[in-house]
Amino acid sequence: VYFNGFIVASSAVGKMRFINPDNGLIVKTVDLTAAHAPIKMNNELVVGTVFGEVARINKDGKVIIKRKVSKAGISSVVPWKGGLAVASMSGKVMQLESKNLKLVEEYELGSDQSAVFGFLQQSNDYLAIYSSRNRLYVFKNI
Repeated sequence: VYFNGFIVASSAVGKMRFINPDNGLIVKTVDLTAAHAPIKMNNELVVGTVFGEVARINKDGKVIIKRKVSKAGISSVVPWKGGLAVASMSGKVMQLESKNLKLVEEYELGSDQSAVFGFLQQSNDYLAIYSSRNRLYVFKNI
């Protein structure tokens, strides 16, 4: 992800890095093991980790807040209903408040085998989820 003049990169086995795109040098290392690409939101990054945490990171690479929301890894985070929709690899989809990352609502996809390994898709009032059991879930913000 290109953010605040840096390339922000991570992997499921390493820490998040802020890289200077002009010379490839690592400028900042953030002590998070991201499970997916971070999203940009309100001049910050929001990312889920392989350890079930969701974190907000400021433009300087400082973790503003980090909250454990799942025992399983977080596969996707998107803006939703004025907060965040978060999918886990344990088959749970959560709605969090965007500022303090507190749980607002939780939905289980019906089975502990219904993990979400792909990305949540959000468009207008709809949130679409495709589970590992080949089921499509569509939520509407009402």
